[in-house]
Amino acid sequence: MRHALEVTALKVAVIFPTARLNAAHWICEMPLRRVWLLTPRPSMPPGHVIAAGQKAGGGKVDFCWLVFERWHQGPAELRWLYRDG
Repeated sequence: MRHALEVTALKVAVIFPTARLNAAHWICEMPLRRVWLLTPRPSMPPGHVIAAGQKAGGGKVDFCWLVFERWHQGPAELRWLYRDG
């Protein structure tokens, strides 16, 4: 993320496992602008499942979008991103 912010003009976004946020200490040093919580949980099967043409389902990992703005200072906003609304 640091490198991406160095080479971008403004924003960088990354999809990230929500449960890992509390352990991601590196985020404290970054210009995190917004956290978008995804609902309902997106289907994100492993690549080999997609390549085999299998149907994905039963995922148990929640994800969020982390949006970094190069010059942002201050606390991040927490928002919801609804797929069906």
